Amino acid sequence: MAPFGPFELANRIVLGDVVSDLYRPLDLQSWWLAQDLGRAGFQLVFRGIPPLALAALVFDLRLPAGPGVWAAFAVSLGLGLGTAFALRFLISLSAFWLADIRGPLQMSAMVFMFFSGFILPVQFFPGALRTLADALPFTAIVQLPAEVFLSKHRSPGELLWVLARQGAWMVALVGAGRLVMERAWRRVVVQGG
Repeated sequence: MAPFGPFELANRIVLGDVVSDLYRPLDLQSWWLAQDLGRAGFQLVFRGIPPLALAALVFDLRLPAGPGVWAAFAVSLGLGLGTAFALRFLISLSAFWLADIRGPLQMSAMVFMFFSGFILPVQFFPGALRTLADALPFTAIVQLPAEVFLSKHRSPGELLWVLARQGAWMVALVGAGRLVMERAWRRVVVQGG
């Protein structure tokens, strides 16, 4: 899910290299999404599956009990990846308005890791903090896919609610990224043109 990046787009904006990206015959958001999906696929195959396979040899793992749960997990994982990308894309676009992007990048990584359930499962949060975490999009990235994998949502209605919640966050954040990107293009000034 890449809580620490990649934020290559932010660096390209700060350096002015994003101008060459605008000349490409592809939609910028879609192009960066394709980059991110390639990165995530590589991470899954080479950094996700081997440690899980090794752990299965050493420990008694609780894996999903059937193809339906695996399918729901695949959908949930995809929605989580889309949500994570949309958040990083929005944060990267803030480079159009900020001279130094390091602060937002570091703050976003800390908030992402804390509220997503990456460090501590959200179920362990005290009342008000748990309510806040559930109201933010970060649980859609780590906590909810983990719950689907562990079959925490047994009824079809609960599972559909979780997937709908993830999908709603992803669509909302991708749409917000589209709006911010269009506004940012009005801000781009190319030297000599």
